[in-house]
Amino acid sequence: MSHIHTVFADNLKALRRKQNLTQAALAEKCDLSTNYIAEMEAGKKFPSPKTMEKIAGVLKVKPFKLLLEPDENVRLDREELTGWIIREMKREIDSVVEKYLKEE
Repeated sequence: MSHIHTVFADNLKALRRKQNLTQAALAEKCDLSTNYIAEMEAGKKFPSPKTMEKIAGVLKVKPFKLLLEPDENVRLDREELTGWIIREMKREIDSVVEKYLKEE
């Protein structure tokens, strides 16, 4: 499991619990399966940007909050944060593309 998956999984679980939602309730509000929520919280699945926006909306946070390590001493400006998110998403996309091409 990559570091970004771990951070996302931990944040998803913490934010879901903070909203007093079960995995099933979050899944229903996001129009996703409970199994998919469980797999994301276990770090086995990673959502598309569209799904991440949907989850963030239900959890009442900005999508980037799902990707940041909880560290109160680190403050990124918009440009740094955007660059970091783009790099992490590109790595994830490259990984998926590479895996797909190997399967052909």
